Amino acid sequence: MTDSILWRPTDKYKTTSAMYKFLAYISEKYHLPDNEYYTIHKWSVNNTSMFWAEIWDWCDIHYSQYYEQLVDDSSKMPGAKWFSGARLNFAENLLRRRD
Repeated sequence: MTDSILWRPTDKYKTTSAMYKFLAYISEKYHLPDNEYYTIHKWSVNNTSMFWAEIWDWCDIHYSQYYEQLVDDSSKMPGAKWFSGARLNFAENLLRRRD
């Protein structure tokens, strides 16, 4: 096995990706110094509940009942209960974009 990079995305490929757009959105909304992965990662670790609430909203989750509690105890990994009270159809959310 080699350490050589097998593929590197072009700048256009990176800047049009969903991940790049999400990082830019978070960076702007929370006034972070840049939208680099490591900056957003640090912010997400320090602001776990805000990060996952943003993911829920960004992904435009379709639901019949919104969650009551984002996470019950994030120190219980594994074992924490996420998005308690939410009711949604997983198939609808996975298949609705046909991508």
